Amino acid sequence: MPGKMKNPLSNRVDNISMNIKDLDRVGISVRSRKLLHSLLDENPRLQAILKKSENADKATESIFNWMMELLKERPSAFAFYQREKTGREAFEKLNWPDYAIIRILDYIDHMEWEFPDPNLYGDAAVSNPFRILWLATRKGTGGGNEDFFEDMLMLFRQLNGKLKAPRPDRKRLFKWMDRHPSGLDPDIMEMRKMNRERILGVIINRMERGEISDQRFRFVPGMTRDQKFKKALEWWNDYQFHLRFAI
Repeated sequence: MPGKMKNPLSNRVDNISMNIKDLDRVGISVRSRKLLHSLLDENPRLQAILKKSENADKATESIFNWMMELLKERPSAFAFYQREKTGREAFEKLNWPDYAIIRILDYIDHMEWEFPDPNLYGDAAVSNPFRILWLATRKGTGGGNEDFFEDMLMLFRQLNGKLKAPRPDRKRLFKWMDRHPSGLDPDIMEMRKMNRERILGVIINRMERGEISDQRFRFVPGMTRDQKFKKALEWWNDYQFHLRFAI
């Protein structure tokens, strides 16, 4: 009699748990190696840091110092990163490479943070991208997948200027806009009108039954249904009416 088959899903869970514990020893794929080589060839300083650093912590520290050097040459980006300047106006002063520098620093600032990953059946994913790069460069391990190395390649291309900021032309922009209805389309305007009438009808009914009341928004005794609706239409343009009844 054949033996009892083991659930392949349980095998997968066991393997995932093992890979998390032994991630430093998990080799990277052939395509990941090619992406890594492109990353290092295009960024000599990064290559020198990863190859010469004794451990991942020193590599990360060197990358941090490198990014801070670049950032200090960019006053607007430095102020934004330090939260000395915030808001839309400060953000608009940043350029494409600034985003890359700040993102790299953000990775380092959140190093070793753990995030629940549903793909790992409840296990935590630990954020430490430059440890993965160091292990991949020095040992060919670290468990980084192809998507990770492609993301790193694009990030550093954004930094070194090889990847330009995508700017859609006018034709493509209008094509994207046409995917979604405009608030000025007649059918959308009619739908909004019907929805407004429905909401006001519900509110009027509840006020008539005494379920809701307000000192500011109330009907004069003896008003007809039409008069109440016209009054409610006036209230509709008052944001306080929405705060009181519609939310």
